[in-house]
Amino acid sequence: MKIVNISPLWFHKGDGITDVVVNHHCKYLEIGCFSSILQVNHNESSQKKVLNEELFKKAQIGVVKPKSILSMMFFLKNNHDSFFVVHGIFQPKIILCLIFFTIFRYNYLVIPHSSLNKVAFKGRFNKKNIVYYGLINYLLRFSKSIVFLNEMERNSSIYKGDNFSIVHNGIDVPDVKFEYKKDNSSHTNFCYLGRYDIEHKGIDRLIDFFEFYNLNSNDSWSLNFYGSDVKNERKLIEERIFKTSISDKVNFHGPVFGIDKNQVLEQCDIFVLTSRYEGMPIAVLEALSYGKQCFLSEETNLLNELEDAGLAIRYNPYKLKQSCDDINKYIRSSECFKKDKFSQSRSYLIDNYSWNTACLSLIKIMELK
Repeated sequence: MKIVNISPLWFHKGDGITDVVVNHHCKYLEIGCFSSILQVNHNESSQKKVLNEELFKKAQIGVVKPKSILSMMFFLKNNHDSFFVVHGIFQPKIILCLIFFTIFRYNYLVIPHSSLNKVAFKGRFNKKNIVYYGLINYLLRFSKSIVFLNEMERNSSIYKGDNFSIVHNGIDVPDVKFEYKKDNSSHTNFCYLGRYDIEHKGIDRLIDFFEFYNLNSNDSWSLNFYGSDVKNERKLIEERIFKTSISDKVNFHGPVFGIDKNQVLEQCDIFVLTSRYEGMPIAVLEALSYGKQCFLSEETNLLNELEDAGLAIRYNPYKLKQSCDDINKYIRSSECFKKDKFSQSRSYLIDNYSWNTACLSLIKIMELK
């Protein structure tokens, strides 16, 4: 089978979609498919400094970098017998590809990565509403399938067509061991990995929670932010933190990759993410792969599943005291209990979130008549 993965690729920042596309592509090749990546943002991406070198190197096998719309169209035409997998939606070149596929009846499926979430369409005169109802909704109905990452993403989607499937993201589980803390009441390191994006990532909610937590806990703790500042909101967040009672407990860092990222996750005690909407955040799966307990909002689309498995603590904006109590209960639990959770989270990922399973599921969808 010939597969063309279509997506923007960014290597100057942490980008979940890029991570998924590159890993899908590599796994397709490993399975025995002929796979390539059509990078629709090559001109823009080439102007940025490569920071995620490990992922960048993986992406160089079979990547096509058209320098113009015309060369992109020629590539699509010359590969008309391929199955096209489109990642994301609301970019001009992606929309152009969808129009092209619909006109010429090419085989394609779309993985929206949370871009169809209702929250992103708030406001009657939101530009996305105009583009979606004027064009995208029609184009999506010609897709072999709209692939959501889980049921919650599907339920929160503005698209209600019947041509949909559910396929999880994947993760590579590293070979790491549990490290005992000598003092069970020692310092707790909370860790956030993601963009400095106040609205989307719910950073305002996170700040409000930790102000409340600080008033309701006598334990030693710190909150470390790691991420790219593509929306130029880091300064706003820092200024807000500076005015609070927790300014001495919060630290800000740039994005981390490779070995540096691995070290951050190893040293983290509890991973935090209180997003207002997500598809399936890779950062949560990465934290779990290091055996970390996660503190999540329901809108991350992973909370309910992980909470049922005993691997996550619920952020509830209306019951902050309960969230505080649950965190403190975990912090004060025995090291043997934490070691069991460490092993449980890694086993859970191996059983439910492998790239191989994800790609085989996508191939099965492509092969359906």
